Amino acid sequence: MAWFLVSHPGITVHCLERAGIRPTTVRFAVGYEDPKDLIAHLVHTARLTIDPQAPGFSDAFASPAEVDAFVKECYLDTHRRYIESKPPFSQLR
Repeated sequence: MAWFLVSHPGITVHCLERAGIRPTTVRFAVGYEDPKDLIAHLVHTARLTIDPQAPGFSDAFASPAEVDAFVKECYLDTHRRYIESKPPFSQLR
């Protein structure tokens, strides 16, 4: 069985194709994972699989400092917007 059928059980191949989901589509589960772990896995995978065919490919990824800054910026922005979307405490009493 193809991985995308396992990843999207109950959805026909035709529907997956219409939705733009191909066997080469990378699907990320968003939840409690640390985004830095996911980025590190992508970079490591590129070094192992792409760099042998396209030397230096993985050098184009953001630097560790850039990744740290980006993740921090996104994390803070997301939580700020979440907090701002909530009613003030005075409306909850």
